[in-house]
Amino acid sequence: MGTGYTRNDTSNNIADGNVVNAADLDGEFDAVESAFSTLGHTHDGTAAEGGPVTVVGPAQDVVVSGTNVNPKTTNTLDLGTASLKYKDAYLQGNITVDGTVDGRDVATDGTKLDGVEANADVTDTANVTAAGALMDSELTDLAGVKGVTISTLQVKPVEGAFVDGDKTKLDGIEASADVTDTTNVTAAGALMDSELTDLAGVKGVTISTLQEKPSEGAFADGDKTKLDGIAASANNYVHPNHSGEVTSTADGATVIADNVVDEANLKVSNTPTDGYVLTAQSGNTGGLTWAEAATAGYTSSTSAPSSPANGDRWFESTNGILYIYIDSNWVDISTATAGGNATHTGEVTGATALTIADNVVDEANLKVSNAPTDGYFLSAQSGNTGGLTWAAAGGGGGGSMTHVSTATVSGTSTTEVIVAVDDTYNTYKLYASWEVLSDTNSSIEQRFTDGGTAVTDNAAYTGARQWNGSGGAVNGNGKMVTGYPDANLGIASQEWTIFMDGNNIKKVLFNYGITRANQASSVVAQGSFSPHNYTPSGNIDGISWKTVNTQFKAGSTFILYGLAE
Repeated sequence: MGTGYTRNDTSNNIADGNVVNAADLDGEFDAVESAFSTLGHTHDGTAAEGGPVTVVGPAQDVVVSGTNVNPKTTNTLDLGTASLKYKDAYLQGNITVDGTVDGRDVATDGTKLDGVEANADVTDTANVTAAGALMDSELTDLAGVKGVTISTLQVKPVEGAFVDGDKTKLDGIEASADVTDTTNVTAAGALMDSELTDLAGVKGVTISTLQEKPSEGAFADGDKTKLDGIAASANNYVHPNHSGEVTSTADGATVIADNVVDEANLKVSNTPTDGYVLTAQSGNTGGLTWAEAATAGYTSSTSAPSSPANGDRWFESTNGILYIYIDSNWVDISTATAGGNATHTGEVTGATALTIADNVVDEANLKVSNAPTDGYFLSAQSGNTGGLTWAAAGGGGGGSMTHVSTATVSGTSTTEVIVAVDDTYNTYKLYASWEVLSDTNSSIEQRFTDGGTAVTDNAAYTGARQWNGSGGAVNGNGKMVTGYPDANLGIASQEWTIFMDGNNIKKVLFNYGITRANQASSVVAQGSFSPHNYTPSGNIDGISWKTVNTQFKAGSTFILYGLAE
């Protein structure tokens, strides 16, 4: 620095209103020149050195104080340029910047650096693991993870991973596809409400109640039941036709031709003997047994049978008369005299006390398990009532009989049995086998029925007879009576032939035997009676058996057959 400037004009010539001489000015200029030599002033505030310089620059841009060097205004001055740079900077204290240093934000980087531990080692396993890094040792498929190409992967949807083909499928869906759009839904093949004739019916249908209709047509009610009745794996095999002794058609049903079954074809329980007849035997092999034929028979024809035997009956069909063959004679049983004290010969012998001869008992006397049918034969059946049963046999004559009804007494309180007839047959056969409980003055009254009620009018019993306990015949008195007043009423087996006129009984022929209980006496009676003098209120439509002072025993049986013409 210079020595400082000292004013030389001590006389104060250089002042307002004074005369300034050249010497005054020269002296002052010399003093200034001396003060501002090459060293200049220190401006340290001492005498002649000038006051401190606190602002610098052409616009006084830098302001200097005892502690700071500041720009006049903030963010206006640079310290050096890109081409004029300071060499080194030596600072003691802090540097605070609002921008970057050499392109870096030292404030942010400083904060980050503060978070790094001293001597931090990013390869240290504990540090890396603690930082959340995935270690090689933790990977099951290290090579797979290292080799994965992330660009080929995507986040898996929550509903599951996509598979090959899903992308193609998705690409096939149009942008902004609307499944409720009518055009789209119709194009997809969906059935629209507008296309349905029965919309309510389709919406309300229960599919579980339906089935696919077969090509040949819908099933109908009943078809399922019909199908269930067909065996599994059944086929529509068509049976061939057969000829000869056994014929058949395509339905497979075979028919045995007439007149071809001979003895060798029959399945019979025993070997035949000439003259034996075939009888039904349900417990035997084939249900058939060869047996010796019974002696008594029945024939319905216009002329008397040849070679008859005692006890044979012949119904002369032209006049409707029933005959029985006794002692070489055909006897009309409707006019024959029975009972009395005459001496009898033949099958029944004796006078007052009659005796049935050996080996001559006919069907009416027998206790048989079933009702006879004309042409049937008697066979032994140990388990049946009486040990005897009527069974069918080949051959024989007369019209066939068809079972119509059976009335069997099951208790001990029955007092009346009625057997009804109608116009189904012109002739009926009725077989009665009954027994009653003994009582004083007991009897059995047999009458016609008018509309199901027993007729008591005498006019209805023309020709009727009453047999008393001694076997005597008396007037029927409005009924046909079998009476035993001595309390020994017995067992009866009766055969009735009933001739019809439309729905009315025209005439009855009877043939029966009665045996008195606990006594040897018996009655064999034949006869007839008719209701032609009686005017019915309805129809004469049956026969009544009514007990007096007694009841029928259980097992009493009344069987009705229709006789074919």
